[in-house]
Amino acid sequence: MVDAIQRKALRIALRALNCTPGALLEEEAGVLPLYLHRKQQSLNFWARAKSRHGSNPVNKLVGTGTFIKGKILKR
Repeated sequence: MVDAIQRKALRIALRALNCTPGALLEEEAGVLPLYLHRKQQSLNFWARAKSRHGSNPVNKLVGTGTFIKGKILKR
């Protein structure tokens, strides 16, 4: 559903026709597809949490990275 909203917003912003493919709209606007953006945000979160050494309570959840890797591999 969020993908459809993004495509609709890009069509309006770029003044494109309804038949224009979503991938072409994303390329023209210079934005990442939402699934790649979510993956990037997850990896950034994991890297930030791991860089805090033991001081971040999220490290207990993240551990060796299997928490985030499991989320990414489900796609």
